[in-house]
Parts: sequence; C-alpha cells; structure tokens
Amino acid sequence: MNPSSIGRKLSSFGLLASVAAFAVSFFVPSAYGQIFITNYGGGVAEFDTITGAPINTSFVSGLQQPFGLARSDNDLYVSQITQGDAWVGKYDATTGLPIKAPLIDSVGPVFLFNLAISGNNLYVATPSGVIQVNATTGAIINPLLVPGNAEGLAVSGNDLYVADGVHGVGEYNATTGAAINFINTHSLSTEGLAISGNNLYVACWTSGTVGEYNATTGETINASLITGLDNPRSVAVLGNMLYVPDYYTGTVGEYNATTGEAINTSFITGLGYGGVQSIIAVSAVPEPSTYAAIMGLASVGFVMFRRRLVGSKKAV
Repeated sequence: MNPSSIGRKLSSFGLLASVAAFAVSFFVPSAYGQIFITNYGGGVAEFDTITGAPINTSFVSGLQQPFGLARSDNDLYVSQITQGDAWVGKYDATTGLPIKAPLIDSVGPVFLFNLAISGNNLYVATPSGVIQVNATTGAIINPLLVPGNAEGLAVSGNDLYVADGVHGVGEYNATTGAAINFINTHSLSTEGLAISGNNLYVACWTSGTVGEYNATTGETINASLITGLDNPRSVAVLGNMLYVPDYYTGTVGEYNATTGEAINTSFITGLGYGGVQSIIAVSAVPEPSTYAAIMGLASVGFVMFRRRLVGSKKAV
C-alpha cells in the first residue's frame, strides 16, 4: 500500500470521526444534567445545571407537601411529608408523569423525609428510623432497617449514611442495617447529605455550613467548606459542583466542591420562603430519539468512508 493510499484512508477515518463528533455536539443537549427541587408549596421543579434556568417549574404538580427526592435511571421518587397522608410516589424522570403514585402508602401516620436509592432498594427517612422498600413494587423489605431519628440520607455501594438531625451522621450496612461508623459533625441539625466518590458533604442548617468528610474513615476534611448560608437543609453534588439551597431566601447557590468557593450564590432564584426542601442533581441521559439521530449521522459518515475507500482501491 503506497503512502498516498494510506493518507486517503486516514483522511476518511478523520471524516468519520468529525461526523460523529458533530452528531454528539449538535444533538446532545448543552446541559449536562438536571436539578430537581421539591417545593414545599406543592410540586417538583426542574432546572438546568449549566445555567440554572428553569426547564419546568411544574415538573411534578398536584402534591401537598413534597419533601425527599431520589432518582434511578428514568425513575424519580418523591416523598410526601404530611402526617396522616404520608406516601412516596414514583414518576417518569423525563416527563414527570406518574408511574405509580403512591408507590408506598402503608407506612402509617408518620412524616417521611429524605430518600436514597441503590439498585432496587429505596430508603426512606422517618422520625422513627429508615424504612427499606422495594423500589419496583413498593413492598416494604424492612420497616426499621436503622432505628432512631433519620432525616438526611445518602447511599454509596452497600454503605448507607443517615443524618440524625442532631449532631452527626451514621454509616450503616445498607443490607443489614448494622452500624459501621459515626461521623461527629460537631454541629446541630445535620440534615442534608450528598456523596461523591469518597467525599461526604453534610449540610447543617443551624450553623449555616456545608462540611466535607471522608466517607470511609469519617475524618473531617473541612467542616466549614461553605459558610454563611441561610438555613441550608439540603445539598447536591454533580461532578465538581455543589448546589446548596437557602431555605429562607428561596435561592440555590453553586459552589466548587473541592474548595467551597462560591461560583454563583444566586444560581437559582425565585423559589420563595421555605421553597426548597430537597435537591438532587443528576446527569442527563439523551432520549432514544437522540441516540437514533447520532447513530444516523454516524452511519452517513461510515457510508462516505466506504465510498472513498472503494474509490481508492479502484484508483490503485
């Protein structure tokens, strides 16, 4: 094979790569994720993680007092906090339409706080402890996996982290509920939790701070990673970004997850007093139609490559 033939083939490969890159850049949304927020006034709102702009402020509507959030693939779980009418609903994470609501409605007259999910296990925080539920059927697997007041939840692998709402975070086996470790945050009212890799972020609303801890050892990395907040009750992490709502101001700030540096303290605004109970940030997944478009353009590039390859053979 002569050098010019090799060059033509490399050029064809470059054309194919360029077409594929164009397909991805053109069809995949510029936002790399979504922020979901429960509004105590009655619904779930959706925002863009790049700009903070609202995507759908009535993503899930018709709820009375929604509180906790969890997402797994295309399923979004929302807890209803109201005592005497507490339940958890399952919704389509793309459209906001109910899949099964309520999914769980037989837990008794209790408050339901934050949620966490791992595989087919949904964990529900209550004042009595953590309930373990089958995320598909809603059947209760363990009505008291972890006893004691539970408010914030995070799960990583088989480790379940539970904020007790007082002064610390317990680490438990997510299958058996056995205690593994306790992280003393030295701050009252620990409620919001988020985990990324081996970093556990804890929001403490009385001190107005978000602290960072080693999720394995419980060692304090920076107890005052973010300070000066107005009643933060939740925290979300995506990539190297932290999103922290101020309960009283109705805003969400964006921060560097490594340094705690404020990027935009008014990243999301207009949520109103007590407007944010829970927040999660999740990676966006292109819809099937997007994948089809990408594959279609890639196929066009491949056909062009084959034609150029055949032409080069005839020329030889």
